[in-house]
Amino acid sequence: MKNSLFFYIKPFLIVAAIIMVICYLVDKPNSLTDWLEHIGTTTFVMSVISGVYIKWLWYYNPWENIPRFAKKYKGKIHYIYKESVGEKETDVFINQTLFSIRIKLKTNEIKSDAITSELIEENNSWVLYYTYIKEPKAEYATENPIQRGTARLEIKKPEYNLKTFFSKHKKTIDYLDGTYWTSVGSTGDMELFKVNES
Repeated sequence: MKNSLFFYIKPFLIVAAIIMVICYLVDKPNSLTDWLEHIGTTTFVMSVISGVYIKWLWYYNPWENIPRFAKKYKGKIHYIYKESVGEKETDVFINQTLFSIRIKLKTNEIKSDAITSELIEENNSWVLYYTYIKEPKAEYATENPIQRGTARLEIKKPEYNLKTFFSKHKKTIDYLDGTYWTSVGSTGDMELFKVNES
């Protein structure tokens, strides 16, 4: 993914250097202790700035060219398992930061939590891959045991123009669809629709 940590090392170092220069101009160091205090101040300020940016502020930066997910989606899972074919309604909850995407999925029978996730560009589209552990409710554990799986969800890139460029943060992904497969041999399709927040 393009927004890997290494991509941000240079701008973070530039900001750290600017903070260090400001500390120097405000209070010129006269000893090693003074320099260590400036380094400590710079480290603290950078920790706060980078932490806030990674968790929240990136979302409002129009130059961050990655999809913004809504917090909740509703949809359907179309599954094939052994000789059974069926459909389940599902709720999906997404918690996104600049470097991570946490995904929780729930139906009336199971819940699953993502173990890993990755956004990848394929053929001018974003694709979200994630692996997960599925845990059934006790009453469904025999016929629908604990299992590991992988999902591949395609994301159509929103179209931006000069007028809408600076309102990127308002355009979360409306629709996701794709496939999944599991360690017990079940497969299926998923389609998810954004739930608008009130």
